[in-house]
Formats: sequence, C-alpha cells, structure tokens
Amino acid sequence: MGFKESEDPIFGKYMSEVPNPKLFEYLRAQYNARVPADMQINMGLYQSKVVSAHQTEYVKHWVKDGTMALSDPRWGSVFGLKPEQLSENITEGKERNSLYRHDLEHFASIFLIPKKIIDTNRQIGSFWEKVLRHMRSEIAKGKVLKGSPEWRAMMDDVYIYNRRFHSLTHLVGILVRSNGSVDVNSQEIKDFGFVARVETPTIHWVGLGYKPSWVTKDSLPFESRLLSLGLEQSVVANKNITITDAYAAVTNEGIQQAIHFVNKQKNTKYKAIYQNFLAETKINNDSELRPEELTELEQLTLRRYRIMGN
Repeated sequence: MGFKESEDPIFGKYMSEVPNPKLFEYLRAQYNARVPADMQINMGLYQSKVVSAHQTEYVKHWVKDGTMALSDPRWGSVFGLKPEQLSENITEGKERNSLYRHDLEHFASIFLIPKKIIDTNRQIGSFWEKVLRHMRSEIAKGKVLKGSPEWRAMMDDVYIYNRRFHSLTHLVGILVRSNGSVDVNSQEIKDFGFVARVETPTIHWVGLGYKPSWVTKDSLPFESRLLSLGLEQSVVANKNITITDAYAAVTNEGIQQAIHFVNKQKNTKYKAIYQNFLAETKINNDSELRPEELTELEQLTLRRYRIMGN
C-alpha cells in the first residue's frame, strides 16, 4: 500500500517512509475491487500541511471523503514547532520523536475499522460540521465573539468528538504492534513499550472516555486545558475495555453527546437550528448501534486483522 516500516527499540515498528495519499487511494481502489465487501478498506488518507490537523480541518475531510490526515513532518506542527524540532530525538514518551509510529497506528486502523463504525462517525461528524459552519457565520456577522464562552463551549464539544475517534484509531492500531491488545485493563501497560506506557493511559484511554483509577491531572504528559477537559469527560473503568466498548464510545456515546449539546442550548434560536441539524443528519436515539451489532463488529475487526492486518 505504498509505505515502508522500520523498527526502533523504544517505539517499536514505525513508518520510515510516508506513503503518498494519492498512491494509497489508487492502491486501495485496486484492492477493494478484488476482495469481498467485509474485507474492503473503507477509510482513506489526505496529506495535511501540518502535524496534528486542526479540528475544523479534521471534520471537513472526514465528512467529505472519509479520509484522515497523514501528517508530514516537513511542514512543521500546528503547535508552531519547526520541522527540525519535530525530528529531534526526544524520549520520555513525547510524540515528537514518534511521528511515524503515530501515523502507523492511524494507518493500521484504516485497514481494520469496519464500514458501519466509519459510516456512523461520518454521520455524527456531519452534524458537527453544520454546527461549525453556523458558528463561523455568526462570528462573521458579529453576533458571537470568537473566544467567548459560547464559542468555547461549542469548540470543546467538537474537541471531545474528534478526540474519541482519534483515540479509537490509536487503540485499534495497537493491535498491529508487538504484544498489542485493546483490552487495556487486563493487559500490562509495559507490554506496549516505553512510549505507550507513558502516553496511552493518560491520552488515548482517556480520549475514549475511560481511565484507570490512578490517572489524574498530574498524570498528563504536559499541561493542557483540552487534555484536562478530556480527563474530566472520562470515567473510571470497572471492567476490561474491549473493542466493543471503544466502538460504543465513538458511536452511541457520540450520538448522545450531539443530542445533549442541542438540549443544553439556552439560546432558543440556536437550539431550533441545531435540532434541524440533528434531523438533517438523522441523528437520534434509534440510530445507536445495538449491543449485538457492536459485538459483531468487534468480531469482524478481529477477523479483518487476521486476514488483512498482519
């Protein structure tokens, strides 16, 4: 599919040569034409100009094409880091030195996540895209100030939506790494290697809405209002977290998050507009996936891994 791997004692397998998204899309079309529907690749790639795409960029590409950003260290970071800073050897669990491992996890997930999960998330993403466009219009008209509490509350909810699916791609991507598993509460953290031991519990488990009891604000890898927000939105897991649970977090909980966002609006005009957005995107309680559907999708993901992901 157009990429090359290498291996590092700290980071494990990582992408040593970033695939060209256009080449990948061509190879994906060829692959899909010769395999059954349940083994087709349902997600694609686009080349982002910066590492860690902006939330609005993420939503736009996801809704339009079902594509995820493949970062290019040559262009620098959304946080303002220069290319040479991104390529520095930094340990202690920092992602800056593991950009290619980071992208390999996303890339692996593109192969493994089944169509139903992708379709549901694009449906939810469509709602948030409409909300973002509406808020941008209100800002342009001077009715809402960028940075105001109203704007911030909306952007925080968009962040939680993005964070859930982003973290899903990491946790499913862990399947392709040595000793990988997404049953995060039965697997020893050290099984994932040094970087994952530091990052995964505090970032991506929390990103999915779960956390080990020992994870607190002091456990976060760096001070961040958004990471703290994600931590506040997560609950202590009292059972093993499976792929089924992860899929429920990005589908059923995502649907409820969108509904809750509309219901809590104090501006009656905005509330009515957002209710229309829910109706247009067909988001309601009936669109949640049933427990048996989620379990079937977990089994399908593992079957896809056995056939495709190795």
